[in-house]
Amino acid sequence: MAVKWVLGGVVGVLVVAALVVVGTLTATSAGLPAGTTLHHAPGIIDEALKHAIQEVVKNAMNDALNQEMKEVRSSVNDLKTTMSHLLGAMNDAKSTMENLTHSQSAQRIFDQELRDILNGNWKSVDLAPLDAIAKRTRTERPAGHSGELIAERQLYYRLAQMSHVNRICEIGFNTGHSASLWLFANPTAEVVMFEVRNNDTQVKHGENFLRGPKAVQFGLKNVNQRLRMVFGDSGITVRGVARLEPSLKCDLLSIDGFHEYFHALSDIVDMHSLANPDRHVAVIDDTNCFGDSVDKSLEEAQRRGLVKVLLGMSEPGLKELAEYMAKGSGEDPHPFRGVTLYQYS
Repeated sequence: MAVKWVLGGVVGVLVVAALVVVGTLTATSAGLPAGTTLHHAPGIIDEALKHAIQEVVKNAMNDALNQEMKEVRSSVNDLKTTMSHLLGAMNDAKSTMENLTHSQSAQRIFDQELRDILNGNWKSVDLAPLDAIAKRTRTERPAGHSGELIAERQLYYRLAQMSHVNRICEIGFNTGHSASLWLFANPTAEVVMFEVRNNDTQVKHGENFLRGPKAVQFGLKNVNQRLRMVFGDSGITVRGVARLEPSLKCDLLSIDGFHEYFHALSDIVDMHSLANPDRHVAVIDDTNCFGDSVDKSLEEAQRRGLVKVLLGMSEPGLKELAEYMAKGSGEDPHPFRGVTLYQYS
């Protein structure tokens, strides 16, 4: 490109010079100094041509150099952009691999912890600290509660300590026995409790204790920041939270609400919307024991392909519960309570 510009400039200069020689016969018309004769013109023209050619070559080379530099700068910028995109893609790929590795590692840990639980590692849990808390939350309410049980609390305790658990959601606060267990067993997890009775004195008694200064003495830390109470019918509130807070997902779910068939089935179905799709476990209380409404609800959920049962068990309740039921109804007290561990499909 530069050569073409140079040749073109030279030709132009030669043409101009020829016109000057042919069209101008005097030194004056040629623009020469006074006293310069015509025979001096060839030398002057040579100098002029030489100078003109140098200027043309210089300008042409500068223009070519500037153009080449512009193209080089453009190429460098394109290369920088390409490298930036490539580095971004490499970082994305690295992040994806790290996330995949982390997810696979977390899944392996979850699988191993769940296997250990199914093999009975929960049986070694010491309930002494929870017994002390249960005494503080005990009320005159005659209905049963998880604070009476051994195996169920041991299982719950171990579930709450699983590595993946950051949020625990439960239907049924009652006087706060299971809530205190969740808060104690996992001192960093958020605990979301769905409770139908907003102004019930027993509920308030349990919540006030858990949020009060004495709870700290029993190892319950940061309760006000971690405990969330959602009041109202679980058939409405659970779905409402799932709809209004779609990012809220629960790693451990527990159902201990109304034991009537349709209400229990509704709770099972609704809690599915809050289950963490990556990893979760769930328990439902009052199965494998007296009355079969909750068992039938769970069976229907299985029939629909909604849940997969992992473990079911039952244990004797307290003598006081058996005596109350016998005196209150005259029926066989069936002093057994049970729980089922499951996952959503």
